Amino acid sequence: MPEKLFTTVNKVKSLSNPENADLVLKFYEFMKYNGVSERHQNNDLKAIASYSSFFWE
Repeated sequence: MPEKLFTTVNKVKSLSNPENADLVLKFYEFMKYNGVSERHQNNDLKAIASYSSFFWE
């Protein structure tokens, strides 16, 4: 079952590195401001969160 955007945003907030989490959330706000679709936002956030976790854990 695919994750909802809300779930992905909550996972980003719980990243182990708070500075990375803040940067990703700023990028999320940027995407919302520019009218990017929720599906695209969700896919980008999942990829960035996974990439961040790979390097910091």
